[in-house]
Amino acid sequence: MRLVFFSLFLIILVSFFSVAIVNSTTGAIPVTKGCGAGHTYAFYRTLAEKEAVVEAYKSAGFVPVSYEEAPERFKSSGYEGFVCMRPLTNKELGGATFNKRPRVITRGSSKAR
Repeated sequence: MRLVFFSLFLIILVSFFSVAIVNSTTGAIPVTKGCGAGHTYAFYRTLAEKEAVVEAYKSAGFVPVSYEEAPERFKSSGYEGFVCMRPLTNKELGGATFNKRPRVITRGSSKAR
């Protein structure tokens, strides 16, 4: 009888962890109410900073999903809220890749030319 209960418990435990792992890799587990796993959080302090943060993330290939209020532990640091950002899909990018963007770091000699 012990073997049956132990086997059932083991099957349930393995099933639970399997579902949790699959959900976390697919982004189906919500981290906050309006923002699932696999998304990026962009915190801001003021409305002007909010607009600048959103534009910076858009230029990096992200799109805003939701605007949420910052948790209490972040409000003590001065953050008003955060933007939930998701990466653009290949279809949304239209085939553009980020490797073709101009590089900030130059290669080669550090001597001024």
